[in-house]
Amino acid sequence: MNSRKDMIYEKIVTYTRESILDNSFSFEHCNAFDIAVELKIDRSNVSRILNQLFNDYLLIKISGRPTTYLSREVIVNEFRYSKAPQIIANREELKEQLATNEPMAASSLPDFQIIGSNIGESLHEVIDTILPCFIYPQADMLLFVLMGEPGSGRKYFCRQLFSYALKKKTFPKQSTYVTVSWRPDAENNQYLLNELTPEATAMILIEVADEITERKIYRMKSDISHLYSNQGCHPPVIIFLVDRDTVKADIFSSLTPCVVSFPNLAQRRTVERLKIILTIMQETADYNHTQIRVNRDILTRLLSSRYKYNISQLRSEIHYAVAGALYYAQGNTATLLTNSLSAGVRSSQTENQNYLNEITDFVEHSIPEFIDLYPDTECTILTLLSSDNMSSVLTTPRKKSFDETVWDDVLHTDVTLDNQILEERLHFLLGFCFQQSPIRYDIPMLNRLYALISDMIHGTFSTGSLLEDETLPQCSRTSSKLSATLIDKIESSFNATLPKSSVNYLRLFLDHALRALDESNIIYVVVSYDQTLSENYATYLNYISGTRSYYVLPFGPEDQHHYPAFVKRSQKLIANLNDSKEIIVVTDKPPLTNLATLLVAALNRTILSLYPITMPMLMRTLTIMKEDNMHALPTVRKILYSKKETMKEYNEKITGFPNEYISKLIAHHFERCFDGINTVLSCKILYNILKDVFDYFGCELKTGLVLEFLFHGNAALYRSTRNETVCVDKFEERVSECGTIYQILNKRIHQSRELLALNLDETEVLLLCELLIDYTDSV
Repeated sequence: MNSRKDMIYEKIVTYTRESILDNSFSFEHCNAFDIAVELKIDRSNVSRILNQLFNDYLLIKISGRPTTYLSREVIVNEFRYSKAPQIIANREELKEQLATNEPMAASSLPDFQIIGSNIGESLHEVIDTILPCFIYPQADMLLFVLMGEPGSGRKYFCRQLFSYALKKKTFPKQSTYVTVSWRPDAENNQYLLNELTPEATAMILIEVADEITERKIYRMKSDISHLYSNQGCHPPVIIFLVDRDTVKADIFSSLTPCVVSFPNLAQRRTVERLKIILTIMQETADYNHTQIRVNRDILTRLLSSRYKYNISQLRSEIHYAVAGALYYAQGNTATLLTNSLSAGVRSSQTENQNYLNEITDFVEHSIPEFIDLYPDTECTILTLLSSDNMSSVLTTPRKKSFDETVWDDVLHTDVTLDNQILEERLHFLLGFCFQQSPIRYDIPMLNRLYALISDMIHGTFSTGSLLEDETLPQCSRTSSKLSATLIDKIESSFNATLPKSSVNYLRLFLDHALRALDESNIIYVVVSYDQTLSENYATYLNYISGTRSYYVLPFGPEDQHHYPAFVKRSQKLIANLNDSKEIIVVTDKPPLTNLATLLVAALNRTILSLYPITMPMLMRTLTIMKEDNMHALPTVRKILYSKKETMKEYNEKITGFPNEYISKLIAHHFERCFDGINTVLSCKILYNILKDVFDYFGCELKTGLVLEFLFHGNAALYRSTRNETVCVDKFEERVSECGTIYQILNKRIHQSRELLALNLDETEVLLLCELLIDYTDSV
């Protein structure tokens, strides 16, 4: 910078900081006129230099008269933002954002729309990771890595990002992008540099289908950076499109935090795949200036086929079908029939009949029997599938602080009792640190800790976009001593220095884990014929109580046939639990109801049995768990003796919904635990589905069943938003045993337009179906 440029920049820095420190946010002197008067320089020269600083990404521009310029560095430092927009619409918008201490990106991100970008859909997490850094680039070059399969739509996704960046004026209007394939046999990177025009190329896509080393990536980044800096140009955005089957993501972990996994076509939700198919057909109709008519059968076959090259292959199949239909058509209308599809599509249909039935039902209840797509005319079905009511059951998850995220991690740690340490080497090195800590009794918690430490050691641990330098809460003396010992041992054993973010995460995780374990003097062990339902109860009750008190004892099909062996295994697992705490075994039906008695005889330890597993009984005993007394079991016994009174309203016929009894039990707990779900709406939808099923069979609907169905239904929806799946043994056999009730429940769930975007997995429907059957059999 020359001296005049330096003086003007320093004035902007000073004026920006003054307006923030006096809390006025007026920035009244941050303009060319005031600076020209102050420095006694011609106003046109000041304006020219301010534009240069703006183009160098040193200033933020606020539109209006006069044009206001702010120091990007001051804004970022004062408000701890790593990102800031290039242009802000007006001063009021900026003041509101700064006064509420909300990230500036918040108002910009929602308007980026692409298939799969909605909350709970397959691209939402990818967009959340990439878009903030992409739209608000820094002075230094940042790499992005999209790990995925060929033809999955990554280049299209990047083109949409680029268009969005132009719209947001992140890049100059005349900017372009290039796509280059990585050449492993090239002696240097000149072949890549020849494709670039630093004055215009703002985005570089590099396809990597062969093995590549970290050193070569770094060299490539350096060569590009030198090319741009030598010509005085701002560095470009570089996105690596990496074949996940060929290259491991670990190679990029030291070079960039922005490494994301891009879903293939099969991993996209059914509604997303349907929208992709209809979009391709609409684009084909536009390009060929022809009408395309398609029926449900064609869409079902396209949805249920397997595609090695994902969207790229799907697009080719649709073009093939339309071309053939036009060739044989009498007029200018392409009517797609089954024989329009290639032999490859017809032969690659899924063999899973239940999945095929699910797809058929989905198509049947989502779209009309025939669809007509006209050139240059918006497809009404696409508009319907993309409308707000498709995702109204979803809400934006609450933004969590660094501390809250760690606490959430602790409360959602696996609850399944186990004896197996997954990271034996780490346990050998670090296990002694926990010898005087209650964490030593909690094997799932140890496994979670070791997984975090392993990621930290290998450089793959990331806190994402969390503000790691926020004011952290004070840790207890016990947890501080434990974390100091653990961190010191990690760094000395692996000759490494952990980043500040990793150290803070470990300290908070240990503090919250110890607090959760110490909060309770009772351990609840939930065991039932369905492990997923048991996990729902344990995770939920841990979450709302803020403790680590509920665990699940695995009880699978093999255990049902070899019950004595299961009891012996249970004895070993229970014996490893903290012997200073009371134990309550919560079961659902025989022979599990006598498990507590068998355990008492073998372990010579006071163990109480609580059955059946119902929400009212669990919620009633929840308060006792946290009471400050050494022997809470007598109080629990009193509750068990008054079980009939507790369960009175639970067993009554429900007269309407919402129900006061149910509302009192779930209170605000559902909203807290199932973050991202509009639980008021989801409960209403699930109740209507349940009522329709029971009306079909002419059965009475009891309050208890409604409560349990709402709870497990919301748990299933929550897993769906997080793309988590459950595994069940002998799926087809169990569906057959459920009979008509499964078909009706499955059909009714997929008829619900509000739940359509979630595409609830068929295994989740099976578990809800079995819940209904078990409940009706027990009453």
